[in-house]
Amino acid sequence: MRKTQDATLAQCKALSLSFNKKFCELQASVDSLASKIVDIRADNTSLRNELSTLNNSISVIESDVGKLPSSSGDNIPQLLQELSEREKCSFNAIVHGLIESSATIPTERLSDDLQHLSESILPLAMSLPADVKMIRLGRTFGKNPRPLKVIFSSKITSQQFIK
Repeated sequence: MRKTQDATLAQCKALSLSFNKKFCELQASVDSLASKIVDIRADNTSLRNELSTLNNSISVIESDVGKLPSSSGDNIPQLLQELSEREKCSFNAIVHGLIESSATIPTERLSDDLQHLSESILPLAMSLPADVKMIRLGRTFGKNPRPLKVIFSSKITSQQFIK
């Protein structure tokens, strides 16, 4: 009978140690969760403040929209012209700092510009398409070269040149 009591006591002691270990693990988990809750509350407060700021900004923008002049039929042609101009510009690239020809004949200047531009992009493993058009912008001023407007036949070619 003493042996069964000792065995029962040993089992109770082992169970008690196991429960204590599990309780300590549970307590550590609860402490971890409590600290995470504090962090989440701080984040929540921060998000609420940001949301309030955004709502105020939206209110200001919405009130300003009412102050804008209404779009009338007179603005539509102007808008279409602006869109058309932007579309045309997407075919162009502007090159700055390219040596300007000293030739007086326009075709020679164009030929020189084409040669200088081709030489400039050669190290980049690029070449100019055959149908490219070029125009010097502005007037000659001192020794600084004028920008060169390069007009391509497509947007894709222009974008590839710019990249």
